[in-house]
Amino acid sequence: MLEDVFGGKNIAVIGIVPKTGDVYQPQVLAKIQRIQAGIEQIPHAVRHNILSFAARKVKVIKGGPEGMEVRPLMDTVPQTPEDIAKLKAAVASMPIYINALVSPDGKAAAIVADFKQDKTIPNFVAMLKDMRSSPCSRTCARSSIASATARWTSTSAERRSSPRRETDTS
Repeated sequence: MLEDVFGGKNIAVIGIVPKTGDVYQPQVLAKIQRIQAGIEQIPHAVRHNILSFAARKVKVIKGGPEGMEVRPLMDTVPQTPEDIAKLKAAVASMPIYINALVSPDGKAAAIVADFKQDKTIPNFVAMLKDMRSSPCSRTCARSSIASATARWTSTSAERRSSPRRETDTS
């Protein structure tokens, strides 16, 4: 019942660790944004349970003289050193994001995603295993997901349409 309301059963965490520097670089932040958008397009993703710097629901909350100010953590990818400094300060002001979406030293970031799964939805662990075993490079990961989903869906449909065999256990 709780899963139906909040999700949380099929969590995937994607780690982003740049080869040099920290995650507060325009190209790294753009990659986080692209991955976030890509996961949101996966049919069985629980969109409101996908979290990263780029998620719409990840907010910065500040108290001010006129009340609370709530805004997205990263509306657009910061390009200037000043904008990157503002993002760093915003993350630092929200300790809940440290060790959840970014490491304390800023050298790694995470994208946390949740997926629905039941008898009619693919097993994403099996899909990931299938993707890893294929000779496909990172650039064709999307097509691997699509083809794995198509293969699983067709075999699942065959299983559902096949007559069940009854066995006599007496």
